[in-house]
Amino acid sequence: MYTLKIVSDREALYQFASYVRVVQGVGDVYVEVGEPLYEHPLMKFYVHIKLEETYEQQKALQEIARLVELGRFTYVHYRNDEIEEAFEAVKYESFKK
Repeated sequence: MYTLKIVSDREALYQFASYVRVVQGVGDVYVEVGEPLYEHPLMKFYVHIKLEETYEQQKALQEIARLVELGRFTYVHYRNDEIEEAFEAVKYESFKK
């Protein structure tokens, strides 16, 4: 299970979660609502993503990283080396184009 802490408005976050649900290799997505922030309408959310073990996890993480890049989030935080590698690969991929 991977967890992303995201600061965003509710609409953008739930749109992101619905896109993550259809990524090949994603088994389940759960959004935990954190506390509202002083800048309305921003809130803190925790997105828990469970990947299927039968699919190549790095590909799924890279696709999720691409979705994060497209999202209009104020802040994204993650503490996982595998997620870090996926985000770096996606950033490098965008610089090559």
